[in-house]
Amino acid sequence: MTVGLDPHTGLDRWWVYDYFQNTLELDRQRYPSARGIRELLSAAGFNDCHTVMVQHLSRKTSARDSLARGELARTVTSQLAILTDEEFSRGLDAIQQAVSAADDRGEELFLISDLRLYGTIAYLR
Repeated sequence: MTVGLDPHTGLDRWWVYDYFQNTLELDRQRYPSARGIRELLSAAGFNDCHTVMVQHLSRKTSARDSLARGELARTVTSQLAILTDEEFSRGLDAIQQAVSAADDRGEELFLISDLRLYGTIAYLR
């Protein structure tokens, strides 16, 4: 069994993908789709390969508060850890600019996480 995101579905929304350029594309390169995992398992001789959604993570947090609490550090997720210093800085700058623009409109910027984790299961008999 393996559990993880499937960035190939197009169903998820995540502030990391919204503000840090190329992170979605990098995830699509790094992680095979659930379908691809099933195909690999079947080719390796596993049976009854199937995928189920095991968790739906949904969170809406204040961007300003997240910045203040240090919740946007590179160590928060592997997607940020693999970025160059320049790419990471550009993403943080984009969030800070979006916070300022929201402030100018009298609004609050929220960071959205709406992610699905899938479990792909197979048996060897």
